[in-house]
Formats: sequence, structure tokens, C-alpha cells
Amino acid sequence: IEQQKLLREDLRDLVELTIGRMDIYHLVGALLLEFTIQLFCENHLLVEAEEHELPRWVLTFFLLSNLCAAGYLVMAVWLSMDASV
Repeated sequence: IEQQKLLREDLRDLVELTIGRMDIYHLVGALLLEFTIQLFCENHLLVEAEEHELPRWVLTFFLLSNLCAAGYLVMAVWLSMDASV
């Protein structure tokens, strides 16, 4: 019976550790997601591309990589929220 109590206590500790870690992942993922959305919405590169004749492919790759990062961060925040509940 004592061994079962120890195993239950170990499982509770592991679950608490996982939930605490997922809460931190959720916070960091949300902050990074907010940063990528700001880069996508308030983008000064669009204005500078017209003024300084920046090649169009540079802007395309920048926006595409930013959109992919936002997609991955949405999944990370969603899965960390699901794991912490």
C-alpha cells in the first residue's frame, strides 16, 4: 500500500511539472505570436520596398516565412493550452 502511495505521489509530481512547463510554453508562444503578428501588420518593409526599389522576391520570402512562423506558433499555443488543462 505504501508503494502505491509513492507511485501516486510521483505521478502527481510529474503531472504538476508538465502543467507548469506547458504554462510557460503557452506564455512564450503567445508573446512570440504577438510579435509575428505585429511584424505582419505593421510592416515598414512594404513602404521601404516601394521607396528603395527592394526586389519583390525578398518581400515575398519575408512575408511567407512570417506567415509560416505565425501558423506554427498558433499550433504551439493551442497544443500547450490543451496539454496544460
